[in-house]
Amino acid sequence: MIASRMKISFVTIALNEEQRISAFLKSLWNQSKKPDEIIFVDNGSKDKTVQKVEASGLKARILVKSGIPIAGARNFGIKRAKNDIIAMADSDFVLHKDWLEKKIKKADSLLRENKSS
Repeated sequence: MIASRMKISFVTIALNEEQRISAFLKSLWNQSKKPDEIIFVDNGSKDKTVQKVEASGLKARILVKSGIPIAGARNFGIKRAKNDIIAMADSDFVLHKDWLEKKIKKADSLLRENKSS
C-alpha cells in the first residue's frame, strides 16, 4: 500500500511545555496534510501544558504517563496509536506547514523503491 493512502497517527510528548506548546500546536493545526489521529503524551506536567492542548481545538487524545524516561513516554504513545503510519515530533518544535506532507511523500518514494526491488 502507498503511504499517502494510509492513515497517520501523530505522537508527541511533553513535560512542562506551557511556554512553548502554543506555537507547536498552531504548527500542527496548520499542516497541509492532517494526521488522522493525534496522541499527546504528558509526562506529568505541573504547569498548564495539558490545559493548552485541551483548549487548542485539535482533536488530540491526551494520555498522562508521569515520571518515565522520554523514550518510555514515546513508546507509550506509539503503542496506543491506531493507524498504519506513526509520525513523531517533540512538542517544543515548530513544524513547517508541509512537514507531514513531505514525510509521507518520502515514505511513498521508499515504498515504491522497495516494491520495484
